[in-house]
Amino acid sequence: MIERYLFVMTRDIISHPSAIHVLRIALGLRRRSQQVTVFLTDDAARVLRKSRSAQALRPLLAAGATVLADVTVPAHLGGGAGVERAAPDALAALLTSPGVQAHWC
Repeated sequence: MIERYLFVMTRDIISHPSAIHVLRIALGLRRRSQQVTVFLTDDAARVLRKSRSAQALRPLLAAGATVLADVTVPAHLGGGAGVERAAPDALAALLTSPGVQAHWC
């Protein structure tokens, strides 16, 4: 079974040291051809309004990672940066999918 990595980001992806570190880990896994999904919620999703969030996510998106934002994020904030809005039950579905290794930050 192929491992898939899910990174649930709740902290500010621009300024929180743990969140920045976890994004680097996700990028490294993706560069090693692993399947990586980053799910932004809470503070991580709220900073999508800031232009620096696109800069933080650009390497992941360019490497082919899937980046999803909680449905509470307004549509105009996610789509332009390559971030997809997730359905309300998307996180539960991802967490219960076979072969998913989840990490929370």
